Amino acid sequence: MTRTSAATSSDQGFTLLEVLVAIAIVALVALVAIPTFNYVFRASADSFTQQTGTLLREARDRAILQRRVVRVRFDLGAQELWAEEGPATLLLPPAVREATRSIRERESDEEKRKSQSGSFRLLKELTGKKRKLPGGVRVSQVINPRFKDPLFEGVADVYFFPNGSSEGVILVFEDSEKMSRSLLVHPITGTSRIRRGLLTKAEEFEP
Repeated sequence: MTRTSAATSSDQGFTLLEVLVAIAIVALVALVAIPTFNYVFRASADSFTQQTGTLLREARDRAILQRRVVRVRFDLGAQELWAEEGPATLLLPPAVREATRSIRERESDEEKRKSQSGSFRLLKELTGKKRKLPGGVRVSQVINPRFKDPLFEGVADVYFFPNGSSEGVILVFEDSEKMSRSLLVHPITGTSRIRRGLLTKAEEFEP
């Protein structure tokens, strides 16, 4: 009877030890995995920001080659993006005379832009259907010179015109750790570049 009792106690002791070891292993894996997951999300945010930059370059190239207006749209609520195309006569580059336009002229242009929205068609050649942003990255805000304040909701557009110009938009991407990357679209050349951090001023377009 004594031997049986001792053996049982020994088995229970080993079982408890095994549980403690398993818990320690799980804790160690968690410590390693959390930074790894964060790194993956960070890499995903970097990669997607670069992919968006490539998409904007393709949109600009198409606007020039096809002599049409191309816009890339970002739904800040649904976190989706897609490209659309409209006729070249649809809009004129607002940056050409932005500084000299009156408030009434700007409001008139904005109303015209809204009324002409139906002239655009989905540009499947660039994005296919609407594309959902990947997990771990989101467009947190869009800075557009046509608006006084940054856009945090609704649909924001990046326009490209047949002469290669754009509007000077800044797209701010945010990862799961709230780290920002800013994608700047130059208003005159329409080219884009990426900078780390939150950039919100027009002078950021300077080299």
